[in-house]
Amino acid sequence: MQEVTNGSTSMATMQPITVEQEYTLRRWASTVGKRPRKRDKAFLKAEKGLSEEQIDSWWKNIDSTRQQGTTSQTLIPVRTLR
Repeated sequence: MQEVTNGSTSMATMQPITVEQEYTLRRWASTVGKRPRKRDKAFLKAEKGLSEEQIDSWWKNIDSTRQQGTTSQTLIPVRTLR
């Protein structure tokens, strides 16, 4: 995470997730079907380098898309990493 200073305030900016990290979150969503809990987030951080903010932001985006009526099939396509 990078820190950006804007005048007298300091804001942290989140790094974008990688293709592999997004693939992991998509697999999680399609397999588990619910948000990762505290221990799950610790695992994803240790294994995939995801921050809690990245995970929460990704899920917030997915939740808002689902509320707009998008089906999980179009929301979570499965693709193979090579």
